[in-house]
Amino acid sequence: MTKFIFSAVEAAFLLALALAVALARKRTRAHKYFSLFLVTASLWLLSGFVDRLFVQPSALLVTMECRFAYAAAVMAVAFFFLFGLDFYRGPRRGGLLDLA
Repeated sequence: MTKFIFSAVEAAFLLALALAVALARKRTRAHKYFSLFLVTASLWLLSGFVDRLFVQPSALLVTMECRFAYAAAVMAVAFFFLFGLDFYRGPRRGGLLDLA
């Protein structure tokens, strides 16, 4: 239970940081990608200990928890890649992955 509490505190810190980045004065694509990375990283962090909250978790719960953790990790890596790519290239307009 204490591991889940520590993970929840870390996830809350990541969400607060994502909110601070999203509400920054400069709203570039790099800011958006980094805040999305932080949100998905916090979801990944929270998905690791859900089965520890139950005495006898079902096999379905553990399977769905593992699938959700995998999907959140893949999304976090994808958003971090987009952040790094945009940070490397600098500010541009247009393109296939433009969320601005």
